Amino acid sequence: MKNLWALLKKRGFTLIEALIATIIAGYCILPIMGTLQSGMEKTQSFDHREKLRILARSRLNKEISQAAFDHAAIDTSTVFHYVYYDNSTEPQLLTTDSLIDPASFTENTATVSSLLFGYRVSVAIDENLKLATTSLAIDEKHIVGLSGLKAITVFAEIATAPQSPDLASESISLFSLLNIPSFSDDYIWLSNPKNVEIIAIDPISRTKADSFLLPLDNTAKPRDDSSNDGARPWNIAVHPNQRFIVIQCKHKIKALNIDRTSPNYGDCKVIWPSYSINGIGNIGVYAPKLADVNKDDKNKAGEDRAITFRPDGKFVYVAAHDEKKIFAFLASNTTNWNNLALLNQQSFETTKDKNTVLHAGKDGWLYIGPKDGNRAIRFPMYSDKIFANPPHEITDASNKNILALDTTPDGQEFYILWADNILTRHKSDTGKRIGISTITPTPSGVCSDIKLSGDGRYLGIVDAGSGADKGGFFLMHLQTQPIISTNYNLTNTSIFKKADPNNLGKKEKLEYCLFVPQSGDFVIDEEKKPFLFAVDLAGLKNNTYTSGIPDDRTINFAPSDKSQVNMTVRTPEYVLVGSVDGGKNFIEYVDINSMTEADPIKRKPTEGLRIDLAATPVCIAISRSGEKMRVGYGPNRAGLDIFETWGARTALNAYPHGAQWMYGVATPNEDLMIDTTAEMFMSMDYHPTTGWANGYWANIPLPSPLPVGYKSPNDVDIPTGWRGHDIEALKNGGFLILYTHNTSKASMLEWVGKHSFGPYKGKYERFARWYSTENNFPPHNSLNIALSADDRYLAIESSGSPNVIRIYDFAANNFNWQTQLNGLLVDYREQNHEPWNFNKVMASCTYSLNNPSLLNGIRLQNSTTASDSWVSHQTSPANYYFDYSNALLPNTNHANKNRANKRFIGYFKPDYTANMLSIAQMDFSRLFLNFEPIAENPANSETIMETAPNLPANSQTQIQLDVCRAQTTKIQMYCGTAVTGWDADISSAGNLCPTSDPVTNLNGIPAALYQTHRWIDGTLDYNFNWIPDGPALVKLHFNENFFDAANARKFHINIEGVTRETEFDIFQRAGGKNIALVMVYDNVVVSGGNGLQIKLLKGSVNNPCICGIEIQAGGASYMGMFTHQTAGQAVGTLNKTVATPFESSFMSMTGWRNIASASTMPFSFQPTFLRAYPITGTSNSILTCMQFSRDIADPILYILDGTNDAVWCLKPGKPITRINLASIDITDKQLLISQDGQKLIYAREDANKETIIVDISEPESFNFNGVTRNQSALTGFGSIAGVVKMQGAPKVLANMPFNTIKSTPGSGTYECVATLSIDICGVNNAAVASGGIYILGGSTLENAAATNTIFCFNPLASPTGNITPLVATLPRKINMHTVVAYDNELYAFNGFDGNIGTITSLVQKFNPGTGKVLAYQEPVTGATTEFRVSSKMTGSTVPAPYKVTHTGSVHSYGFLPVKYQEGWKAFDHDTSVGWSSTANNNSITYDFGSDILAPIVNKLIVTNNQTFANTGVQGFKFEGSHDASTWHLKKSGNVPKDSSAWPCEFTNTTAYRYYRFTVTSNHGSSSLWGMRELQLITGQVRKISPSNMTSNIKDGKTVSASAAGAGAAWKAFDGNANTSNEWDTDRAVPASGEWHQIDLGTADNINIVRIICGPGNDKGIKDFKLQGATSLSSSSGADTTGGWTDIPCIAGGVSPQNPSNGVWNTFYFNNTSNYRYYRLLCNSSYGDQLEVWEIEYYSTQTTVPATNQTFMTRTMTDNLSLVKVKENAACVTPYGIVVAGGVVDNPRTTATSTSLVYWPHGYHEYNSANDFSLGISRSLPNMVEPVADHCLVWHKGMVYRVGGANAAGTALSEYERFNFDTNTWLQMTVHSAIRRHKAAACSHGDEIFIFGGRSGGANIKTAFAWNPETNMVRQIADVPKAAAYSMTAVSCGSSIYLIGGSDSGTSGPSRSIWKFTP
Repeated sequence: MKNLWALLKKRGFTLIEALIATIIAGYCILPIMGTLQSGMEKTQSFDHREKLRILARSRLNKEISQAAFDHAAIDTSTVFHYVYYDNSTEPQLLTTDSLIDPASFTENTATVSSLLFGYRVSVAIDENLKLATTSLAIDEKHIVGLSGLKAITVFAEIATAPQSPDLASESISLFSLLNIPSFSDDYIWLSNPKNVEIIAIDPISRTKADSFLLPLDNTAKPRDDSSNDGARPWNIAVHPNQRFIVIQCKHKIKALNIDRTSPNYGDCKVIWPSYSINGIGNIGVYAPKLADVNKDDKNKAGEDRAITFRPDGKFVYVAAHDEKKIFAFLASNTTNWNNLALLNQQSFETTKDKNTVLHAGKDGWLYIGPKDGNRAIRFPMYSDKIFANPPHEITDASNKNILALDTTPDGQEFYILWADNILTRHKSDTGKRIGISTITPTPSGVCSDIKLSGDGRYLGIVDAGSGADKGGFFLMHLQTQPIISTNYNLTNTSIFKKADPNNLGKKEKLEYCLFVPQSGDFVIDEEKKPFLFAVDLAGLKNNTYTSGIPDDRTINFAPSDKSQVNMTVRTPEYVLVGSVDGGKNFIEYVDINSMTEADPIKRKPTEGLRIDLAATPVCIAISRSGEKMRVGYGPNRAGLDIFETWGARTALNAYPHGAQWMYGVATPNEDLMIDTTAEMFMSMDYHPTTGWANGYWANIPLPSPLPVGYKSPNDVDIPTGWRGHDIEALKNGGFLILYTHNTSKASMLEWVGKHSFGPYKGKYERFARWYSTENNFPPHNSLNIALSADDRYLAIESSGSPNVIRIYDFAANNFNWQTQLNGLLVDYREQNHEPWNFNKVMASCTYSLNNPSLLNGIRLQNSTTASDSWVSHQTSPANYYFDYSNALLPNTNHANKNRANKRFIGYFKPDYTANMLSIAQMDFSRLFLNFEPIAENPANSETIMETAPNLPANSQTQIQLDVCRAQTTKIQMYCGTAVTGWDADISSAGNLCPTSDPVTNLNGIPAALYQTHRWIDGTLDYNFNWIPDGPALVKLHFNENFFDAANARKFHINIEGVTRETEFDIFQRAGGKNIALVMVYDNVVVSGGNGLQIKLLKGSVNNPCICGIEIQAGGASYMGMFTHQTAGQAVGTLNKTVATPFESSFMSMTGWRNIASASTMPFSFQPTFLRAYPITGTSNSILTCMQFSRDIADPILYILDGTNDAVWCLKPGKPITRINLASIDITDKQLLISQDGQKLIYAREDANKETIIVDISEPESFNFNGVTRNQSALTGFGSIAGVVKMQGAPKVLANMPFNTIKSTPGSGTYECVATLSIDICGVNNAAVASGGIYILGGSTLENAAATNTIFCFNPLASPTGNITPLVATLPRKINMHTVVAYDNELYAFNGFDGNIGTITSLVQKFNPGTGKVLAYQEPVTGATTEFRVSSKMTGSTVPAPYKVTHTGSVHSYGFLPVKYQEGWKAFDHDTSVGWSSTANNNSITYDFGSDILAPIVNKLIVTNNQTFANTGVQGFKFEGSHDASTWHLKKSGNVPKDSSAWPCEFTNTTAYRYYRFTVTSNHGSSSLWGMRELQLITGQVRKISPSNMTSNIKDGKTVSASAAGAGAAWKAFDGNANTSNEWDTDRAVPASGEWHQIDLGTADNINIVRIICGPGNDKGIKDFKLQGATSLSSSSGADTTGGWTDIPCIAGGVSPQNPSNGVWNTFYFNNTSNYRYYRLLCNSSYGDQLEVWEIEYYSTQTTVPATNQTFMTRTMTDNLSLVKVKENAACVTPYGIVVAGGVVDNPRTTATSTSLVYWPHGYHEYNSANDFSLGISRSLPNMVEPVADHCLVWHKGMVYRVGGANAAGTALSEYERFNFDTNTWLQMTVHSAIRRHKAAACSHGDEIFIFGGRSGGANIKTAFAWNPETNMVRQIADVPKAAAYSMTAVSCGSSIYLIGGSDSGTSGPSRSIWKFTP
């Protein structure tokens, strides 16, 4: 081989040889290299494996040690360890740890020249493991210090090995169980003044965690030396952020740094005072004394527990002894130790030097309990200047000292412990006491302290007794033993659970207690010994501590006695965050106040509090107590899980059905009373296809057993087309659930409410369901809802371009369970003997009887079919179907009701899709949909009306059904002896024949009926005159009980004149004796209107007889309303099949369904719309959500806008303002307000995984001006307060929703928010309707002129001055009236009518949506005038056709100054000459030439002032005649001597052609009887035509003409009767005529026309017509479709002729109608054209007619007597508008007690669509006493008459209330402070508020809140005016608005609107 290799080397290699050599060499070398390579790889693998083991072990040790010793959360982040070459200076091998993955590491690290290896180390945790042995599980809760078992796994692997790719699969895992003791970062803090020390106790391990020795004042002296008293800590409080503690010292406030992240940890410094006093540095000597420090007397601290933080930490409150004050400081720079300070000192003087209570409540109030002060004082903490508000004081009835106070965690209530062991319970919103108990302590004991558990269910009580079996700590369950009125004894072991360490010798006397939320323990301190005792709630409930408290729950914190005086603990405020991290789903807990990181903004979830979930959550709800929560998963998993809030799952998939997708869940404002495991909730479920799985489910209290018709909310199915969008819990009980239809986008709002009054008080029911097709509420395509903290504002967001938020007043029209009653109103009308008459009501069947049990009495509460006392009225269909087997009973009451014409009124509101509405009936009726008549066909006995083919889905339609002959009359009458249940015989003729023999063949009829018959020797005649015309069924009952064989009795039967039987033989027909026989006649026709007649006539043998009669008559036996069931389906058929009317009538309707009770309602109530706000940039966005602030007094709506990354802030009265956020991925539809109301919380679900906390405290510092802000530029309000880095991506947020705060004092605050343009006075002249508060009418002062103005003030608009009236005005000027709102329309009742100057029965309506007004137009006397009808005569026959004649000789004396001549001179319009006669009894006669010109003369004007006065006419008679033959005396009398134009009026309504004046005497002359002038006058007329026109329009009247050439149409009304100013057509009169038209604007009556044209052939009018029209289809007078009507002349005919005489000619017409349009149609003229100088129109009707024939019915009683009143009151109730009281005369002498109910949507009279009166007025029982100047207020199911006076103006001493249950008014004795009149009053919350008025002869401004249920009165702030007289109070949203008023009835008018926040 060697030689071969040398040879080849010498000569070289060929290519083939080289290849072969290479292959051989490779085979030879390969085993050697393989061995080397394998060794190297094994070595590297070993090195890498060891490296991985070291990395894993190091990471595992790190996590365990940090968890065990640093209390740090286990870090689950992935870390990379890299080995690489660095070439930054010279190549070197380096290692590093990084969070960056390998690819990013090499790309982003410039100095990495070569990456060798990368190792990945990750950590996984398994929590909530169960500890167990092989045979049983162990509950780790009972192992001290063990919070839970965790498994930690560290996984290390090679992430990358570029140089060694084969090593990439290497990995190693290390596993360990973590059984670490539990510790808390929240400590119990103790002050130890004896050692000048602060001590920290860990509440979980119950061990001393830390202690801090505070600096001494005198370091040269021991700590217990008196020189260090100023340094001793007394009371302490820990800041919510956990960074420092404030310490109350003798003269100072110090701060102790407890922030472990701070380099100043443990430092202590003085933070107040921050200055020297009098230049002396030792401020402790001279500063105010804060505390009475005594190191050896702990009780001194108990008397003065006086330092605390506001829950958000922004303020600190501290007591000052010497000052006898409470100081409030702004805590500034609370996250910066170096700059921490107390600023802006405010103070309140308590008058006492010590305070046993200083408590910052969870209800937003700061409570102060001055020692020996016998009261609690409270202030709203969230007011900008807390002590600037008046304090709200709470006292105990026994005048005891306060010892302790605590508020419930939900802020709804608070408890006070008073001296002598008295415990009281109060409502937080008003402070009203709702319970009181005396707690009897153990022997020689005394109750010294109380504390509530964290869920508010339990109350801990400390008994400070000492000695064996004395004293101890006691626990009571408040939901099983509520504090109401029962007294309790602590020794009752069935009620109280006791913990007592006495028998262990560890206590002398317990003193104070504390509840520690971190551990769930009550901690009690001992008076002298250094012990604390921690007892857990579960142990107490299980009686674990009755024999003592074990050592592991005893905390020894100091070596000597008398060491601790005060203890405190921070209460965390948690937000629960449902998160997702990869495939893991869990709930994390965020304490939003805690700051455990160095950066105060950066936060982290609370370690150790995490709950794993089965799927991604979409909704979480926490119970009111905070003890439980429910989680829903939407489409991610069916069902609902229930958890204990602190981690233990109590029920998995806890839902009765398994197919639901839970999209919403909420909890009400209360928990179930006894079963603490079954807290209440409501879930909103969705399933796209399964109906039973789509809807909502609730677990809330219901009546048991469930009443018939009760609308249970506990399992409600919703059609699958609807999908739930939002659910909101009401703070006052109940839920709102919002649905939207998937296709139509219609919306539906469901209201489940809590009964606040009535028989089911405290129970829940479905109160209402509203559809968007009903008045657009809720709006179409609604997305979100939100309620203000007091449930008074409702916000609804709807999608669109852009999205819009609408604000509603949810409290308006809120009648609790009566808001949406079922059924229709029944209005009983006249009986059938006056059929079809609806203008009369049935006085004998009314709501006005005080006792409904009396004959015909009906409670107003039963005025609906659903609650009528007749069962048949309550059944479907449509609630007015009658089943006559139970409808008619044998008494007058039911008979009258049955015979009455009934009018049914209400609304159709289907709960399903309906596309057609129909009514089927067999008698006459009227159906109205939205006030429109559909069909009217009285002639047809069977009518089917199919209407509204496009009726929208789920629409609400107004229905009014007038049933005149409604249903069958049924009579069952016995003709012998009385039979139970049958009517008595109406006849007494003949004789009775009884038998005691049994009768067979009874068929259910009582035998007694047949055992006696009536017989007569003649004719038995029965006349049932009340039976209506129509078909009838007659049954005649017989029994032959006398004769024993046939042919013994025969007679004839005649019914309605028709012989039915001849020679009728009972024995033969029945088959024997004493066998019952019934003869049925089913084809009887009743006619003639005189009822039904039955005659039994004597036949051939013996006498007729009868046992009984049955009649059924008067229409159908079936009546119903139906809807077409399926949208889009062909219209169904309606068929009627009849066997007999009585036995077999039924309806068969294919494709139709009956309308049930729940689909009709008598009234329409819904929240009142106030204002809409467009959200710019959110076009059709579905990513928004809303929350109201928790401040009742200042509700702000926050809208999270995920489209624009913004938060919108909507503050009532301010522009909506936008705050731009950073560009982030906001978690959709998740927004919270913190429990204290000071923070806004939302989240981002992007890679940052953050929960963001925003500061919304102090909104008064923020300018809500509509200008967009950027959050990054904000400080304070709107800025980010914290960012919490979550472990998973947040998907859902939750916290406790029911805490509310109040930024105003208990006495309320006033703010002037607007002024009107005029002064307005009136007690009841405003109400809330769509768009705001409307003020109708009124006057500047009480007795000033009335106005008809209408103002609108919107409380959500910015404050403004000089609000001007709306364009619309009331038809009548009115004051001293009352205003209410119903269905968004305003109604003004009664008052003083300023137009006619009288008290009125008027009702006026204003619709804000349309701007239209409607009223009854009471006749108003218009301005009257007169005109001379006697034309100016220039001769006895000139102008023609007028003539004047005289009788006797004319006296003429040339020497007289006035030349007396013939008779026509008396009519020459010249007083220089006249008529004289030479003898008495002569006359002059004026002939008007034709009957067509005959005038009505009713006035004379006589001038008789002769030169010789005694010659003047004295006695006269004036007569009229049609023919100059027969004369009619009109007037006779005497003209005064020497008269010039003496007027003489008289009554005459007849037009005469001839008038004669006869002289019967003069003033003494014997030779001459004369007068200068006589004027014939038509007086007492109204001029209708305008005067002095200069254009075609004047005074609302418009003139037009067929042609206008040289003279316009208006020139006929310009007042100039001459050729130069005339209407000139400038053309020949066409065949159709020329017309001159006037549009009066409103209808009126013209019946006199006066015309003047030029004389002769000067083209004047010749033949003409007067025509009238009510409407025109065009403005053209020639429009024949306008319906012109020829108006006839009084003399007959319709075409009078106008003389061509150049003077005024007057024509009288017989016009019986009012027309808006009139015209003269001129058919010819006296020339080639038509020229008219002047025209005048008059009316003899002196009253102004109504502008419409449609009007509001006036107030009247059942007998139709008008009720005319002023100074009365009205209010809306769920049964109609109640109107009561008032003054009936002017001047005021008589008041009335009359009370009415008014139904504004019912028809009183109906003639046609344009002729009806709207509104039905019915009598109610009168009030107890007459009253005026009062208010009526509906409040919790009753109407209260508040205030009032008698007619003399003296305030009444009692109030009254109307009880709907009893239908009666009852008097109530009230506190003297609220006995007043002319006061403003309204209901708001639980109280009725009363402002100002007049009392004791003085006008006052004091105000009170009165609770009618308890009759308690509390004074509130005075109205800020000199006096508050005759104002109106209107509750709207969260405030009350006071409008106008005056200082008195004669002075100090006001135009201001004041906002009062109660």
